[in-house]
Amino acid sequence: MKQVWLLFLFAFLTFMETPILAWASEEQPPDGIKLQSVFKIPEGADSSVIEAENQDIAEITANKKNQAGAIWNLDSYKMDLTKDFKMSMYLYFGNKGTLAADGAAFVMQADKDQNNAFRAGESRRLGVWDSSQYNEFGLAIGHSFAVEFDTHYDRNFDSMLAKGRNHIAWGYPDQRETYKDEWSLLGSQRSLLHGEPIFPNGDYLSDGKWHLFTVKWDAKMAQLTYKFDKLREIHVPIDVAQTFGTNQIYWGFTGATGSQFSESKVVFEELPGRLEGKTAEHIFDWWSKKSVKKEDVYAGQMLTYELDTTYLTGQEKWKNVVLKKRLDKNVDYVAGSLRMVNENGEESGLNESYFEGKLLQVPLGDFEQGGANKRFDLKYVRIKLQKIIQ
Repeated sequence: MKQVWLLFLFAFLTFMETPILAWASEEQPPDGIKLQSVFKIPEGADSSVIEAENQDIAEITANKKNQAGAIWNLDSYKMDLTKDFKMSMYLYFGNKGTLAADGAAFVMQADKDQNNAFRAGESRRLGVWDSSQYNEFGLAIGHSFAVEFDTHYDRNFDSMLAKGRNHIAWGYPDQRETYKDEWSLLGSQRSLLHGEPIFPNGDYLSDGKWHLFTVKWDAKMAQLTYKFDKLREIHVPIDVAQTFGTNQIYWGFTGATGSQFSESKVVFEELPGRLEGKTAEHIFDWWSKKSVKKEDVYAGQMLTYELDTTYLTGQEKWKNVVLKKRLDKNVDYVAGSLRMVNENGEESGLNESYFEGKLLQVPLGDFEQGGANKRFDLKYVRIKLQKIIQ
């Protein structure tokens, strides 16, 4: 077992605020992870991976007409629904407001085509839903669950929602109960039955900002929880056997544009399956050593912040692991206070260059694996932040 502690000191300029969940422009995407050896793009899909310095960007659809996109995990990064997991990412839908179309969808699936699954066709289907035509079935991604980010109101498909509003909603694309077919002498129509629709702050998802989207899976409860920016959490119980027919599934994004269009992009912050672990957070008064979590703190009070992350196992050897911590905009790092303590209790100072602005990045080296089918050695990383409130 290997233990590493990092210690550093902060001065608060104001009380802590909640994290910022959106970036001001497409030119400043949030930091994320590199996507090499994680995803594949099915043949025929218009998606791509854009390499950048601090992250890779998955472009589901470009800012062009008549695009159909899909991107899925490789076999080595399947979701294991017998285990809890969490993932987080940032989504960007351009800056076209009412002119944007049609959006993207986060999809979990066990389609017969696996990670080669790809659907073109009507852009309102976002590359995942079944036909929008009355009484027509068989075009959806099979054995799937989707959360759609719809940037364009369709008067038929979205007729059961508030007119003209963008929305986020969930559904089962290949299940007939997801659709409502209506026939009358005036004509036939199909509507999509949206699961717990929520609406973005403002009318449009295509607002020139990056938006945080998090997904959590509770294996014991068989429940998916997702959250978009500061909107309310959505909890969806999923019958794994009925929906997927397996515990090992593929996941990714689909998207589409039509005569109206805008880009859909994703920066991944945390992926499922790369690592199994858990994190615990503790905040103590520096003098009394008593917990102040969920308690009031006061100007001049010194606190010790501990973040314990336990690395348990992973699917392959990790190389060049880097620990990242982004600071609140109102927190200033106190130079000279960053320390590392190894498993023997030996303390040493760390290079100040690990801080760049508000971002701490500490290289931890490789996480070795004894063999292809063996787990990682148990490792811990503990961060202690001593803070002064002013």
